[in-house]
Amino acid sequence: MGMQSISDVLYRISLVLIVLAIVSFVYWDKAIALYCYQLFENTALFDAMHLLGASTGTGVILPLVIIVGLLILLLYSKGKIDSIHDMKVVFSGYTLAIGVTFLLKFLLGRYRPKLFIEHDWYGFHGFTLIHDYSSMPSGHATMAASLIIPIGIVLYQKHRLLALLTVSFGVFLGLSRIIISIHFFSDVLVGMAIGLSCFAFALQKIKSQLY
Repeated sequence: MGMQSISDVLYRISLVLIVLAIVSFVYWDKAIALYCYQLFENTALFDAMHLLGASTGTGVILPLVIIVGLLILLLYSKGKIDSIHDMKVVFSGYTLAIGVTFLLKFLLGRYRPKLFIEHDWYGFHGFTLIHDYSSMPSGHATMAASLIIPIGIVLYQKHRLLALLTVSFGVFLGLSRIIISIHFFSDVLVGMAIGLSCFAFALQKIKSQLY
């Protein structure tokens, strides 16, 4: 599949995710949030997912990016990745996606699930820097879709099993935020859409310069 085809597919997936996010906001978010809270709160799975979230949070994103960058360089040196430009695409898309995500977090000011569960607050507050009012989009979902999943896509041609495991982990990381009541389902969908579309944009712009 060519560069343009991959970008087109990712754009279409992102559009579907946005449509599903709108539907989820109206019909599914509340029910899913309550279900996850009642089922997983104070369980071993809850603790494990919380630890996973903490280990991939803001405080460790930069070291993670550096480690992943070194991994890609190593794979490139061993011939596992066709072009060093693959790394440039991934990290350009990631940087753009994170910027868009945090801008939207502050502008939208969406209440987190715990405010809905504890106070029945649902919807958007508007511009704010308060953490509990920054549910949409999910930063972890954005990171998964703009960094982890793209790495899986880059690896796919030469190491399909590793690619599958990488993509699966990215999807799981995003969904784990729902289990621990940090994000609504629609927050994760929007984060995924931003991540994939920013990767698609970087793929188009950077690779087009090579041909």
